[in-house]
Amino acid sequence: GMIPGLRCRSGAVQLAPGSTLLLYTDGITEAENGERRMFGEARLLQCLQPLAHTPAARLVDTVFAEVDAFAGGAPQSDDITVLAIRTMAR
Repeated sequence: GMIPGLRCRSGAVQLAPGSTLLLYTDGITEAENGERRMFGEARLLQCLQPLAHTPAARLVDTVFAEVDAFAGGAPQSDDITVLAIRTMAR
């Protein structure tokens, strides 16, 4: 949710052909396993690096699968949302 007084800024970025943009909520990086350890940004980057040229849908599926495997059935306390966008290569 929004925080009162939170300042946001907007901007624009141009993605090169063949680029991928991955958006995710903090429910991904803060997903916990049975030992209450968080998935974390480093683990997310590690699972994404070998998938640099895979379709966007596979990126999303892989992130969900990795988080699910890490959590090992532990209940999650936050939403888990991922959106991947890949620009068309020329």
